[in-house]
Amino acid sequence: MEDAKRGAWKIGGLIGLLMGVAVLVLGVTSFVPFCGCITGLLNWVMPTIAGILAGGVAAFRADWSQAPPGEGVALGANIGARAGLVAALLAALAYGVVALISPVISTALNVLLYGSGSVEDFVTILVASLVTSLIGIAISVGIAVFASLFGLALGAATGAVVGATQGNKA
Repeated sequence: MEDAKRGAWKIGGLIGLLMGVAVLVLGVTSFVPFCGCITGLLNWVMPTIAGILAGGVAAFRADWSQAPPGEGVALGANIGARAGLVAALLAALAYGVVALISPVISTALNVLLYGSGSVEDFVTILVASLVTSLIGIAISVGIAVFASLFGLALGAATGAVVGATQGNKA
């Protein structure tokens, strides 16, 4: 089972990287008009989905023939938590990158579109954009933390379910 625990880090990393790329793609498409409403919500849940997938895949790929009888749930939860943690953190890191880049782009667009008048207009738009960007970044960090925690918890739960079914076969 030690190989399965080490393999959980690798599986979690791979799934986390794939979900991180998906988050970045969703982040780019969120600048397309009318797409931001849908892609923003999908970005919020990506770390959680990454944790669930990684926990389930890592527990499913484990060699359950070496598992001690009656410990399938605990081992599955352990493997699922490891994989879910890595995957959720990588997806949340990509979400954090999107959360930092998005306000910069929106501030630049606001200044270009609305700040071409007087200096007072430029400063007003720049300050308003920066204040709302800071609020958005704070909210995004909170979302990333909670989504990562849910990814970890649900990865462990998924691993426990797989461990309960696979551990009984051994």
